[in-house]
Amino acid sequence: LILGIVGFVGAIQYFKYQRDAEIALMQSEYLAEDVDMLSFAESHSDEPLGGLAFISLADEHYNEGKPEEAAALYAKAFKALNEGPLAGRARLGEGFSLLATADLEQGVSVLEALLNDDFQLDVLRAEAAYHLAVHALSDGQIAVAREHLNTLDSFEYGGIWVLKSMNLRSYIESDDAASSVESAEDTQGDASGTAS
Repeated sequence: LILGIVGFVGAIQYFKYQRDAEIALMQSEYLAEDVDMLSFAESHSDEPLGGLAFISLADEHYNEGKPEEAAALYAKAFKALNEGPLAGRARLGEGFSLLATADLEQGVSVLEALLNDDFQLDVLRAEAAYHLAVHALSDGQIAVAREHLNTLDSFEYGGIWVLKSMNLRSYIESDDAASSVESAEDTQGDASGTAS
């Protein structure tokens, strides 16, 4: 029995050593100057470091004005990372990239999934809420924009997005006020035009 336990512990230690060696090799590949990042990411797509490589590539594509390619790479990063803050970052990038393409409905869906993920960091969820509010406002959906801003304001650790929310809310209120004034002026103009 004791030999069986010792053998079992030895096997576990051997597999841990093997795994540590694989991770060290993967890390050295990732840090190599001549690494083909896409090949690396594809060959390690089931590892967190592969997910990080996908995020790096996606960021590059987005910054180069290629949001479609960026969205696909962010989606691969999310699949590789699956959970945690980096997965949330990948989800945010995917949603934001999709909003920059013609696939607005999918972009909104991805950002709403992040917003409703209670296991993600507040700051990531707050950023998703902010972008959803801006998108709703650009579509003329002021009530929906306010709803997203209210959600954003409920996060304890919303970071800079709380300030951006206040600024956007001020803009919405001033825009509503300007619309109300224009509407009242139009009504007065119609009334004075009818009287003449």
